[in-house]
Amino acid sequence: MTAEAVALRSVPQRPSLTARLLGLGSVFGKAMRDGRRAMLIFGSLAGWMMFVGGAAMAAEWNTLESRLALQQQMDLLPDVLVGLLGQPLGLETLGGFLSWRFGNIMALILGLWSVLALSSTLATEARRGTLDFVAASPVARRHIAAQKAGAHVALVAGAMLMASVLTWLATIVFAALPGDEVAFGTALAHYALTGLLMLVGGGAAFATAPILGRGRALGVGMLVLFGGFLVNAYATGIPVLEALRPLS
Repeated sequence: MTAEAVALRSVPQRPSLTARLLGLGSVFGKAMRDGRRAMLIFGSLAGWMMFVGGAAMAAEWNTLESRLALQQQMDLLPDVLVGLLGQPLGLETLGGFLSWRFGNIMALILGLWSVLALSSTLATEARRGTLDFVAASPVARRHIAAQKAGAHVALVAGAMLMASVLTWLATIVFAALPGDEVAFGTALAHYALTGLLMLVGGGAAFATAPILGRGRALGVGMLVLFGGFLVNAYATGIPVLEALRPLS
């Protein structure tokens, strides 16, 4: 074996793009691999909720008259319930019903995943000592944090894309009246906003975890997630919350 061949074999080879995406030699890829099950679970959960709601709509409110009657009943809800569920608008269509019944609280349900994941992604590894091994590599610490956060953003985007497809299919399967079918672009726009709202609470947890620890960072993320929802829901009737609404 020549000296040149020995020298070439001793030089570390950079993993290919495919290998990095599979979690070999890349913090981003490893985080993606570790979180793929959560992406599938929460994306499927969102779609399943829409299928359940669509089935209920098709079974109980399959005529325009029944839907208009439902709209009239929901208009009589007390303000405390309207704040929690959202303003009942467009219940004469399947898309309006799904948006009101499930879409308004989707960011809270799915946001729990984001807060739990981002509050622990750095703090847990720091507590176990495994972060020291990663930080000892040539990759800068800020790049490690950025890749972990970027992987979660990509996972959330994947879950929202899955939920968009399933919601779009649900409105096709259970469409009973004209206007029930929702365009894929509309579903995608709805879940794009949902994903951003999820990441607000998760981002707060991620930013505070290295300073406060996982438990307190989890509390910060939950406060931002649920606090923002409650402020926006009840700001109209409570002056104190109205002052906080720009922060929501």
